[in-house]
Amino acid sequence: MRAGGPVRRLAPAVAIVVAAAAAPARAGDVFDAETLDFAARVDLHEWELLPNEHAGRLEIVDTLARRQVRAFYGAASIDGTSPTFSLLEIYFNAGAYLDRPVVRLRDARLQARLRPHMTPEALDRLARTGRVGPVGLLGPAQRGALTAAGRADASAPAWDRLGALREPVRAAAGADRRLARACGRLLGRVEAFLAAEALRLVPPRAPGGPYVADEHLRAILDARGRVPASTAARAERVHEELAALARAWRQRDARSFNELSAGLIARLLEEAPVTRPPRWRRRLERFHNRTYGLTFAWVGFFAAAVLLLAAAAGGGRRRALRAVGMAVFAASTATLAAGVAVRWIISGRGWHLPPLTNQYESVMGVALMAALAGMALELIFRRGAMALVASVVAAVALLCAFFRLGPLQPEIGAPMALLNTSILAWHVSTLMVGYGVIGMSVLVSLAYLSIAAVRRRAPDAPRSAGPDLTARPAGGLLPELDRYNLVLLQLACWLVGIGNILGAYWADRAWGRWWGWDAKETWGLMTFVVYLGVLHARYALPARRRGTWTAALSVFGCAVMGFTWWGVNYVLRGLHSYA
Repeated sequence: MRAGGPVRRLAPAVAIVVAAAAAPARAGDVFDAETLDFAARVDLHEWELLPNEHAGRLEIVDTLARRQVRAFYGAASIDGTSPTFSLLEIYFNAGAYLDRPVVRLRDARLQARLRPHMTPEALDRLARTGRVGPVGLLGPAQRGALTAAGRADASAPAWDRLGALREPVRAAAGADRRLARACGRLLGRVEAFLAAEALRLVPPRAPGGPYVADEHLRAILDARGRVPASTAARAERVHEELAALARAWRQRDARSFNELSAGLIARLLEEAPVTRPPRWRRRLERFHNRTYGLTFAWVGFFAAAVLLLAAAAGGGRRRALRAVGMAVFAASTATLAAGVAVRWIISGRGWHLPPLTNQYESVMGVALMAALAGMALELIFRRGAMALVASVVAAVALLCAFFRLGPLQPEIGAPMALLNTSILAWHVSTLMVGYGVIGMSVLVSLAYLSIAAVRRRAPDAPRSAGPDLTARPAGGLLPELDRYNLVLLQLACWLVGIGNILGAYWADRAWGRWWGWDAKETWGLMTFVVYLGVLHARYALPARRRGTWTAALSVFGCAVMGFTWWGVNYVLRGLHSYA
């Protein structure tokens, strides 16, 4: 073979790759080719780390962008650009997207009601992307705000369809509750698109004051003469710099924008040396965002469950499979613990208040607590079963968090002063361990019921008897599963009971009463009573039916716990606005 042959064969492929990289960007559904080319030239690394105030917490612009863009578009970025670019493009150049599909419209019934009022082009975009242009949902006041801020041109042709969909949306909202909720979500996405006062970048003059948005700067300038001259001069300087940034952005002048950004960002950071988070914490927050809070550990937990299940099924490589499964389980637990620790650090809440103050964080807490409980119990039983069920519980919980199923929102907010106490942390943490153990128990119970149902078809199969917890299980698989279930049920009962007592103690410190029959308190007590009843009813049953009834009641108890944990937050009203 001649020298250089492989190089000659690779040359065409290399040329294709280089040509593709050098080719101009293709237009997407929202951004055109020029915009995508500008996205490749503009430098937004420091913008991503710039502190921005939201809900009483200084988050970085990358966090704001992911939340804001997802709120109206349904994804964290538009046409493959970075979230920060997507946000700034809409913020600086909103007028160019008034008639483009940027507002997500998911509800099929609402779509059917709006289709007769939409243009053929808008209908085609809705069918292809599931999104509509915001111009038909805007009113005159919103148009005035956009044009006054310089974010839209007053003579844009898109204004011809201003508010065309507002009356159909209003009529649909009066039809029934489901359509009313869909209309409310749609109008909320329009507000997110407008992003009024979203960029609160300017540090306060006095420590402890709120950060200032560009809209506030214009209000200060309108009140010139009634504010201190130094305040007006500062507001005018920053406002002019932001306006210059916006002009450079709209003109697609990446070089000017990068130069202006460097000066403005340096000045804003110098003005807030005390209030702004340190750079390492802001970089850690960006890492947390880009890695989805390390919730991708669900992949490792599922892999560990498969390996441990294969080891339990038998075979010549049982020990090797169990060892690998336990290693993957331990690595996934460490990854999840790191994700919770990172979230704890960037929240700035202090050591006494872990991230367990909303439904998303409670799901992550249950996943971590189940994994840790499974690890601890595996040190006792050493048979792989506890790690197996803990892996499944952690994987399912993290899967919900990763894909944000239901109402889960990963935003980190500043907790209310009422929640800023270590007693609450112990109360919630104890319950999270209990809920994780309950999840493990219900998996063992389902396995028991499934195997028992199969064995009923084989009359000669050995039946379960009441196991002796001090002895090694010797009656087959069902007694062993019953033994595991009893241990888990006892732990769950103790943990839920202690958690409720700690909650009552916290309620006395926070609200001045130990018990008030709030919906969450009542269902928490019911959960404890159910598990207490399961354990007592177990010994009132015949020995041959004890395991089956224990498993069945455990499944019922898990349903009660699920309503206590989730249903109360969204179905019933009470003081526990945990959602």
